[in-house]
Amino acid sequence: MESEVSRDGKRLSLTISYDEMVVLFDLLFRLNSESSKFELVHEAEERILWNLEATLETHINEIFDPDFQSIIDAARARLTERTSDK
Repeated sequence: MESEVSRDGKRLSLTISYDEMVVLFDLLFRLNSESSKFELVHEAEERILWNLEATLETHINEIFDPDFQSIIDAARARLTERTSDK
């Protein structure tokens, strides 16, 4: 993951891998679900989570793949391997 802040400090650009995008999308999907026990304290928090989930969704072609869970599992495994190699 890489990040860059604009000169005026008002914008942050993140570059994430496809695996990071898949895992983050799954996390946001679960947090945004009605059954989530995660408590938000302000509606702006809910809005940004929805917006981020929607943005990621447009870039993940496999979302409607019947085997999407195995794609998530494989992405998690690769990310975990990279973390444990450090």
